[in-house]
Amino acid sequence: IPVQSNFRNLIAVLSKVRHPATGRYLLGNREDGTNLDHDDDGVLPDVEFPRGVNGLLLDLGVSSHQIDTSERGFAFMKEGPLDMRMSGNDPYSQSTAVGSSALTAADICNEFDEAALIDILRTYGDEPRARRVAGAIVSSRPLHTTTDLVHAINSVTPTFARQKRAGLIATSARVFQALRIAVNEEDGALKEVLERVAPWALARSGYSLRGKSGGGGVMDEGILVVLSYHSMEDKMAKRVIRDGKVDLFERSSRRRGGSVLEKDIYGNVIDESTFDVPFEPLAKQRKATEEEIAVNSRSRSATLELQYGFD
Repeated sequence: IPVQSNFRNLIAVLSKVRHPATGRYLLGNREDGTNLDHDDDGVLPDVEFPRGVNGLLLDLGVSSHQIDTSERGFAFMKEGPLDMRMSGNDPYSQSTAVGSSALTAADICNEFDEAALIDILRTYGDEPRARRVAGAIVSSRPLHTTTDLVHAINSVTPTFARQKRAGLIATSARVFQALRIAVNEEDGALKEVLERVAPWALARSGYSLRGKSGGGGVMDEGILVVLSYHSMEDKMAKRVIRDGKVDLFERSSRRRGGSVLEKDIYGNVIDESTFDVPFEPLAKQRKATEEEIAVNSRSRSATLELQYGFD
């Protein structure tokens, strides 16, 4: 199912999907005609459907088609404008895609201060040399193309290094990833999907998007599969399994690397009534095999997380 702007319009898309064999709406018909778009404050409406789905696969990140299209600006090895918006640079797409950004990667590189760039590179790219790279971006302004950005990175990064992670290709990949996530606000979109949309879609009936209603909604072991490609996505999926919520960037929790829930000395949650954990792990994480990587080199960073919902 194609979803614009990285899952921001997942609810609206799911509501229009028909079963390939029967032609019936997958989630059933709504009788109230509720608007499925975010309101002016970016809040999703309270939506109910007669049925849920049996499983949901979230294939995160950017598609190969977008990477291979140089005009989108996602690829550091292709010349193109420094854009990186999931919705593209078409004004109609930006106006119709829910939560789409008007901000481009060029805007971030040319207008954000050095401290903000450092934070973006560290948080979204796990870049160990974020300070030096951010300084090079600021010194190389203005930047308009992907080549401009690669040259800025190359000014403080060796083209080849003894450790591959320290070389130009690996560093550029992390920088471009960080900017893409920031441009499209992928962390906020994924948080919304993991905490609210996925439990809602996997519910059988009587489950409201804003919480469990009196209709007796039952998850009935609907399966959620998350295919992540970098540490932020992986950590967010793990947090939802453990805590029922993400809160990945809560600073005190990030320093400790632990749960955001209050626990006693034995590790038991003190007040279980304050949280709801909609999923539990179904299997251990899986990484791409050597055979898969040989066929598709881009699968080397993929991590498969399986969870099932319960009530």
